[in-house]
Amino acid sequence: SEELNKIMKIDIHKLGNLALLDKERNISFSNKFFNEKREKLIHEKNDTYIPICTRNVFLKVYSKENMDNLLIWNNEDMKDYFNEMKNVLHDFINDGGERDA
Repeated sequence: SEELNKIMKIDIHKLGNLALLDKERNISFSNKFFNEKREKLIHEKNDTYIPICTRNVFLKVYSKENMDNLLIWNNEDMKDYFNEMKNVLHDFINDGGERDA
């Protein structure tokens, strides 16, 4: 998997390549390819809590260009996901962290 990431030039440690999973699922997903992780997540039991943004990542909801191939995750997918995070967090970041009590 590391070798494939080098070939595809994906930086696996960037925020746009991270998804929130509990410790058990994170370990079981660890070094699997995107399509394997996607299949596992899609077939998780309904009583398993998986954050909506994590589900959306594996369903490629945030991907704009790469919808013809749901089985791979590439730099464009990472950029689209990261841009979505920036859009959601925009108000929190731009006000200097001050919030009304």
